[in-house]
Amino acid sequence: LVDLSEIYMCRKGHPDMTTNLIGRALSVNAYHPKANYLWGLVMGNDRATDVFGVAAMDVSYRSPALTQLAIRAIRNKDWIKATRYVQQAIEANSHNADALQLEIVIARKTGQNAKALKLAKQLLYEDPLNHFARFEQYLITKTEEDKEQFRSLIRSELSHETFLEIAIWYDKLGLFDEGLQ
Repeated sequence: LVDLSEIYMCRKGHPDMTTNLIGRALSVNAYHPKANYLWGLVMGNDRATDVFGVAAMDVSYRSPALTQLAIRAIRNKDWIKATRYVQQAIEANSHNADALQLEIVIARKTGQNAKALKLAKQLLYEDPLNHFARFEQYLITKTEEDKEQFRSLIRSELSHETFLEIAIWYDKLGLFDEGLQ
């Protein structure tokens, strides 16, 4: 049931069937980690905290579930919880790109610009093509040089889509001003 609900959720876009199947799976086993994780994604609101907490008990869903909890904490401007969730997500998986990016955002939003800049540079060292880290570097320094470096390294055929993806990522966090830049 859980795998079938994932197929409906990801590939077919049938939200009613997805919620029905996940609900049935959770009625059989309320602690199924994947079912709880998918239920949290489908719910998409602050009530998802409990189900992501259940999903985080399983090692395979710990990092993504904690990342989702951090996203919800950022939306609520609860920087202490967001920091805790991100740190736990990175402990569970040090290669979780979303958690690493969230760590930069949290540091910048809490006024820890030196830390945020260090984290952005570290992420760029590990992933030189990470446009998000380069954009965060610009948001921290506000220099024309960093802005131009960010823009000049986006060379894909449909470069406007890269800018849109970054804007959508910030929108997901409720950080509309960053997305508009």
